Amino acid sequence: MILETSAPHAWTWIEMPTLVQRAPAREESAPIGARRDGARAARIEAQLKRFRPGVQLRVRALASRHPRLADLACAFPALLVALAFPRARADARGGIDAIIAGAPLAEAAARACTPLWLRKAPPEAFAASLPLLPDGRDFRRRIANHVPQRWRNGPVWLNAVANLARWAGEAAALWIARELSREFADPHGGRRFEDWRLFALWIWHSGRDGGIARALIDTPFDSAMRLSAANAAAYAFREGLLCCYSLAVLPVEDPWLPAGERDGYAFVPLLTADAIVAEARAMNHCVRNYGEDVALNRNRLYSIRHEGARVATMRLYTPPRHPLPQIAELQGPDNHAAPIAVWLAARRFVDSCDPAALELTPRRWDDAALSPPAWRALWREYWLAMRRVPDWLPLAGTRAHIHAL
Repeated sequence: MILETSAPHAWTWIEMPTLVQRAPAREESAPIGARRDGARAARIEAQLKRFRPGVQLRVRALASRHPRLADLACAFPALLVALAFPRARADARGGIDAIIAGAPLAEAAARACTPLWLRKAPPEAFAASLPLLPDGRDFRRRIANHVPQRWRNGPVWLNAVANLARWAGEAAALWIARELSREFADPHGGRRFEDWRLFALWIWHSGRDGGIARALIDTPFDSAMRLSAANAAAYAFREGLLCCYSLAVLPVEDPWLPAGERDGYAFVPLLTADAIVAEARAMNHCVRNYGEDVALNRNRLYSIRHEGARVATMRLYTPPRHPLPQIAELQGPDNHAAPIAVWLAARRFVDSCDPAALELTPRRWDDAALSPPAWRALWREYWLAMRRVPDWLPLAGTRAHIHAL
């Protein structure tokens, strides 16, 4: 308002509209606790969506039972998976009760047999039930250096570490953890990884001083090996096993072409597993891969020697609709090409055969099986050391069990 006057000392009050307007009333803000609960629920839901389809349904069901269980989706995804999928030797119920009661995570993890070194593993790392993993003090300290940076292949990594720890020892588990982490971190890596069962047998027998299986190992396990070198060594071990098994089931007496000599070169047939393995080691090539074909009468192998020294290995086969054996391969040491003089001598040796004396009918496995004593002699020490007979290496083994490696 202002004062207006028309005469001295005569004042009149005049009302003027105010220029200051009252601010509109603010909407009532949500309580701080409610906002926090909403953010927490959103964070948990985002984590639950990251679990793979094979585990997400059961993980969600467990998380819905109590807020503290739901918090595991962010705090310890591996423990949530372990509690959602109970395993033998693990107290999942006790772990759930411990979490609900507010016990430390370490206590609940111990009950559920979940190693603490998996705490930072993301939800994507799990595709099924968590395998039983080692968690000793020394292992926990060393495995920290080999945990994958990328968990896209987490299930493969976890399965390999768990199974090699169980069937070959913790040193083998640390080695495979390191090598697979390297392999999966390389965007151009070939994802080279043979079956863990083959690695377990090869690694364990590499540490033995003797035995039938140890005699078949050319390159023993070394923790400094890269995965590619280990694959080659383990595969050679497997082929040696298959060669020995095949020729023990179906021993070979017919060499197709008898031992002989041409142009100063001696041709010695390789009809036993010992002879084939010895040739493979001396010549450093993969001739043992053909032991099964020799047993099935599909191939024949010959060591070619000059003045007592091995100079080449020859493989014969019978092409389809062909009545006579032909040279399939002729390789020198380290798979180098054989000299032309060796080829000429080999060709003359093969051409000198008597077709009427050849029996080239392929053999069958149907009526042949390795005797149980021979199979048990091969794996007895391993079974005793493991204190059990695994289903993948049973007491009554077959050729299929070796092929499955």
